[in-house]
Amino acid sequence: WLRGCRDDRIAGSTVGLHIEHNSRIDITAEEVREAFPLAKLEFLTIETEELAEMSKNGFWGTSQLARIYPGKIRLGIDMTQLGPDWISVAGDTAKLRLPMPGLLEENFIDEAESRPFHESGSWSSAEREMLYRKAHAAMLERNLTPARRQEARKSATNQFSRALFALGFKYVIISYGNSTSGK
Repeated sequence: WLRGCRDDRIAGSTVGLHIEHNSRIDITAEEVREAFPLAKLEFLTIETEELAEMSKNGFWGTSQLARIYPGKIRLGIDMTQLGPDWISVAGDTAKLRLPMPGLLEENFIDEAESRPFHESGSWSSAEREMLYRKAHAAMLERNLTPARRQEARKSATNQFSRALFALGFKYVIISYGNSTSGK
């Protein structure tokens, strides 16, 4: 820090300078909150496809419907859901309390890109919606696993830690639910 003083009221006054070194981190929790302005932070994207099929017996025989549904499942943290105390700062240490990364968007299937695999007979819009829901549930069951959630958590820890280290913090402690991860 550079400090100067000058008194113009006194003839012949000089400027005095004093140099002082300050190694303290003066970043507040509010300033850190402002460093993460996005509403939703994505930590893992899973691109997937699901083949869903159904059949029904009718008067004229068996009707079959099979479609391929592509989707992108995004895991992350919705920052708008966090309370004001999700971060605390004490000197060179930042402590974060975060939820486990979860599904950011329920509508992850791109219906415009879905394509028929096989179709015979006639199908109502309600039946097509039922097939879509079947594909949606199967995608979640296959992809939203504890291992994938853990992978998203690891990515969140790395990204938050890097950002806070770049802001000058020496220690970052992140807790998810009941567990803590420190770097």
